[in-house]
Amino acid sequence: MMMIDVNRQSARNGGINISGNGNVIAPNAKTLQVCSDRKPLTKTAIYDLLRAFQSTCPRSDDDTLEKPMPFKGKLRYNGVRRYHRIFDSYSVEYGYLDGMLQDFADSNDIIRQLGNIFVWVADCDEDGNPVVSDGDTVLDGIKEQLVEKITGSLDFDKDRYRDTDIEKFVYALMACGVHRCKVLVNENSVKRGEK
Repeated sequence: MMMIDVNRQSARNGGINISGNGNVIAPNAKTLQVCSDRKPLTKTAIYDLLRAFQSTCPRSDDDTLEKPMPFKGKLRYNGVRRYHRIFDSYSVEYGYLDGMLQDFADSNDIIRQLGNIFVWVADCDEDGNPVVSDGDTVLDGIKEQLVEKITGSLDFDKDRYRDTDIEKFVYALMACGVHRCKVLVNENSVKRGEK
């Protein structure tokens, strides 16, 4: 409805609109209204995308998870600069997803798969243990792998979800992986020599 009002105002001002990223600018208009495309994903969408990702995860009986370290400290330790703000922007989706994972069947398989993806994209020492490197680059690689897995899943409905929906979900899933110490190097494990 806001777009219609802006378009009517624009029509009175020469019919010129400049559109992009959900924003409409009407030159010479007395009022400027900005339409935001930043709506959190619904719980249903998060569930559907989580199921699509889960379908790509191998099953495992091992449910041991590493003891986590503080989220912001882990980002700082791994040299993450950009993703700190990105994760903050998707905190609503993260909250939904984290709560959903607690009741989700085989959620440890999902978290473990995040850890496996991390190992594939991380720099590793001679024993194959991930080492601290450029955290933003590592997270870029994880994001790329997650998008490929989700969109390549037979459970993914490409007609239902836009690229921005997938991106919101992927950032929330990555934040879960960082929080549960399957993504990025855990300083506590390095100190204990576990890597």
